[in-house]
Amino acid sequence: MKNIKLFKYLENLKHPLMDGYMVCATHLVGMAMGR
Repeated sequence: MKNIKLFKYLENLKHPLMDGYMVCATHLVGMAMGR
């Protein structure tokens, strides 16, 4: 049961983390393209 709780917790965390990662990735790509 503990694993299911942890999995749900990670699922909830994943969305904001992925959004932040995508923002960072786009920013880095934009900087690389800008050169």
